[in-house]
Amino acid sequence: MTEGQKWTEESYYEHLMDVWNARANGALTSSQWMDEYDLSFKLCTMEKEQLVYNANKRLFETVSKTISTDKDTYQHIVQDMVRMAGFIHRFWIPNQARNDASIKPLFEVAMQCWDDNNKFTA
Repeated sequence: MTEGQKWTEESYYEHLMDVWNARANGALTSSQWMDEYDLSFKLCTMEKEQLVYNANKRLFETVSKTISTDKDTYQHIVQDMVRMAGFIHRFWIPNQARNDASIKPLFEVAMQCWDDNNKFTA
């Protein structure tokens, strides 16, 4: 999907799953990583921060339940994915968290998903 197309939470989530799989398989180049960072930034500047947040949260919920990996690998990939959504960490999350206790930093969300879904494998 190009930046001119309309992103929905579902389409962005599916896109993030593709990015996760590319990163997990070592197929995400530095140029592609930067493209993902730029896309996240552009969505946030179009006031789509909630979409970016929700799609990332859903990604971590899904991956922590379905992808077979160890915790260290999961953490490393999560760190990359969270960095791609860096804009919301600097601005949107802190502002939203003041009024909504359910809004947490994405790394914290991702690790909570891991803990909730891998109680016996961590």
